[in-house]
Amino acid sequence: MIASPAEAAPAKPGPTQPDYGQYGSWYGSGNYESGRYGSGNYDSGRYGSGNYDSGRYGSWNPGPGQRPSRPAPTTPAPTTPAPSKPAPTTPAPGNTTPAKSTEQALQDEVNRLINVERGKNGCSALTVNDQLTKAARDHSAWMAQTGTFSHTGSGGSSFVDRAKAAGYAQPSAENIAYGYRTASEVVNGWMNSPGHRTNIVNCKSKTVGVGVVFKADGTPYYTQDFGY
Repeated sequence: MIASPAEAAPAKPGPTQPDYGQYGSWYGSGNYESGRYGSGNYDSGRYGSGNYDSGRYGSWNPGPGQRPSRPAPTTPAPTTPAPSKPAPTTPAPGNTTPAKSTEQALQDEVNRLINVERGKNGCSALTVNDQLTKAARDHSAWMAQTGTFSHTGSGGSSFVDRAKAAGYAQPSAENIAYGYRTASEVVNGWMNSPGHRTNIVNCKSKTVGVGVVFKADGTPYYTQDFGY
């Protein structure tokens, strides 16, 4: 996942305090950029994160335990076993509010514009899929509600988890963005970023779902999910 739609770092605060500048992020199999935006399938810093965050949070490994200063008692005291942790589960699909007219208009125009770009690059038009649209709207709603900008969503879900939970078996990639005021601005931003552009003009993808949800302060959050 990479965030560099304009190939320049914004001067305003990051995802927890968004402005209306150029923000975007992508996640797809085997695609990455290097340099200050991070590498592999993740970003660092204010651009958010793919599968995990890096930067000031760092990482840790537990060190060796300290030896006790006295011998352990010969008869161990009774202990209460710790409850076992349940296995992680795929989150159930959310109940996103149906798109408002302004949100629907943005979704429709984004879908139209990406098909224009695909046509320029020799790819067939994508078919809008209701399941991918639901997955995309659920994730945009979660980002808007929490102020989080990341491909890792509710319950630690990935875009694959969310698409499958919505009933779509073969998701291929995901682009996200926020702050853009028009469909042409967000599509231009994505097309000027190698990672986002690769997802849009991947001729192997056949379907798409776009979800646009406005935060309470009016900031639009975009999710674009692709499928085979």
